[in-house]
Amino acid sequence: MTISSPQPGARSLRSIFALIIVIILLATITFYLVEINEQFERVAVEKTISDINSSLSLVLYKYVTEKQIDKLVELEKQNPFIYLSIFSSIPLNYKGTIGNGDNDLEKYSWYFNIESRQIIYISRNGKRKFAISFEYDDRNNDGKFSSENDAVKRFFLQELE
Repeated sequence: MTISSPQPGARSLRSIFALIIVIILLATITFYLVEINEQFERVAVEKTISDINSSLSLVLYKYVTEKQIDKLVELEKQNPFIYLSIFSSIPLNYKGTIGNGDNDLEKYSWYFNIESRQIIYISRNGKRKFAISFEYDDRNNDGKFSSENDAVKRFFLQELE
């Protein structure tokens, strides 16, 4: 004996409503997962930048205490991930050095371009470029750093674009 619904198609209608609810829930969960992923990426990038800046500050401190301030100008064009290996830890998503012609780069990864001397981060939305900046007070107004006359302000990673 089978029990039939008093209204034909009621079971189909309930199934359609259940399917609509499931689709809405999946869309909502997907939206929040994408949002969480974007926040995670932003925090990871900020942490790596902070780690690089901390390492650069330690390099600055080291050179100032050893009276080798003139070497800071040379360090502006070097790979800062070297300092992370000394003073901190290199992020797992640092993939190494590249040249200008390298186009097959992994998303969510850091690179150092040896030709442009820039730090590159490949995000979901494209490239972010950074460079090491050396800021000093040019007391003698000659346009270049002189350890005898000028005061060092900071050594940091700066976003270019």
